[in-house]
Amino acid sequence: MKEKMNKISKWYCSNVPNKVEIVLAFVAFGLIFFNMYYQDNPVIFLNYYWSNEGLLHISSGSSLALSSMAYGIVQDIIGCIWVLPVNIVHLFAEIEPGNVICMLYYKACIMIFVVLTVKEWKKTAGKLGIADDNIRWMIYVGLTSIFMALPLFHIAQTDAIYLWFFLKAYNAYLDGDHKHFILWSILAIDVKYIILFAFIPLELLVEKRILYILRDCVVGCILIPVQIIVRKLINAIYVSVSACVPMRMWDVASAAETSVEGGSTQTDFMMHFFNKMLYFEIPAIRKSYMASVLVVLFILLCIWCYLLKRSDDYKDVSIYVCVVSLGLFFSLSSPSPYWIVVMYPFVFLLIYKNAGKFRINTILQLLYSFMMLLIYMDDQGHVYGGAVSFNQLPLTEWFHIVPQGHTFEYGPQVYDYLAKTGIFGFMSVITAICLAAAVAFVIINFPKSKVMLGVEDGINDEERLHINHRLLTGQAIFLLVWFVINVYCVSRY
Repeated sequence: MKEKMNKISKWYCSNVPNKVEIVLAFVAFGLIFFNMYYQDNPVIFLNYYWSNEGLLHISSGSSLALSSMAYGIVQDIIGCIWVLPVNIVHLFAEIEPGNVICMLYYKACIMIFVVLTVKEWKKTAGKLGIADDNIRWMIYVGLTSIFMALPLFHIAQTDAIYLWFFLKAYNAYLDGDHKHFILWSILAIDVKYIILFAFIPLELLVEKRILYILRDCVVGCILIPVQIIVRKLINAIYVSVSACVPMRMWDVASAAETSVEGGSTQTDFMMHFFNKMLYFEIPAIRKSYMASVLVVLFILLCIWCYLLKRSDDYKDVSIYVCVVSLGLFFSLSSPSPYWIVVMYPFVFLLIYKNAGKFRINTILQLLYSFMMLLIYMDDQGHVYGGAVSFNQLPLTEWFHIVPQGHTFEYGPQVYDYLAKTGIFGFMSVITAICLAAAVAFVIINFPKSKVMLGVEDGINDEERLHINHRLLTGQAIFLLVWFVINVYCVSRY
């Protein structure tokens, strides 16, 4: 009996994830990757397909759908290159660019960047002095968390691409290589402007000369006007070609233009992005003007970063700044539900850096994540747990477990079943809990904070990490349960 207890104790407090836990996580990732999609992804990659067709057969009038995309010229180039083999195969054989194999091939592009992101994330943790065993746990716990697993393996949008770019930039930042920090940030910002919320405070943390700050911010955004000019040129070619030859695929380009959230042009997309910052406003100045709480707090954060003196512990402060700046955006605006993945690598870096606060930080992270999931499901239920997620993938096309033909508005989906419980009638309480968890996390992890909750229990930092890691294996189990619930709800159609 004693020997069995020792084996259980050894397993419970092991230094690294064991084989069972790793297999559990990969099974969850595999089921989600091969069977769940996000409805925007076929539109995005089919646009790249028809853009390549336009370049390969411009004289025959194929669509230049690239002009309608709004994801940045860097993302467009990567997407067009990745999809090119499908176009080449289509030259020699009849192939439907929207079939199961093609859809999984498109999604595999994102998986490559997920692997690159994990490798870069590991380097970041090493630079911050996190122990090797804890780095392994950080990656395992991080990838199985709700807002890394679902955006990366289910949604599989462009987020893994700019996340990798920004982690490359952040690693250069930690090395004191300001030049490469700017260069990698240029690529990340072009793919998704949200990176500006981390880029600007990080710049102010190490650079105190006004003119140099302005120069770096302008350079960091340099690809934004470039891509607008490029799209205008493509549109000019589009009009010229369409006037000379009968077009075959303009309906695809037209659908792509209306599918981009917030507008059909890059300028519209930019305005839609910045309008998200005005989601939470308070009356100000004679009650006739409204002030964005997000903008006010972000400016105060930038001022604080600028006033801080450059010191040897700027690396620790920089993690905190990234979490706070991105946390402000996600907590006080209305972004797309999957963008939040960019914040979570920094959240887990901060949690594992502050090992003495691991237990309370983990509780707050889980609380924030589950409350935010409910908020996103109430606001945009089709993204997480949507019926359309299974279209054009194995469970519908090959095994027919889930019926094909669901549309953007069509159910049933997880939201519909949860709504019957009445939980979404308490959204004000759920939102309050979410914000309270976020504020508590920010206060507890303030640099050089004396708030060291849980340290007095007599357990040292390393032992505490091992004990809590075992409990976090439940995240992988939740992913499996989440997949089963989705299949159950949708298959009942």
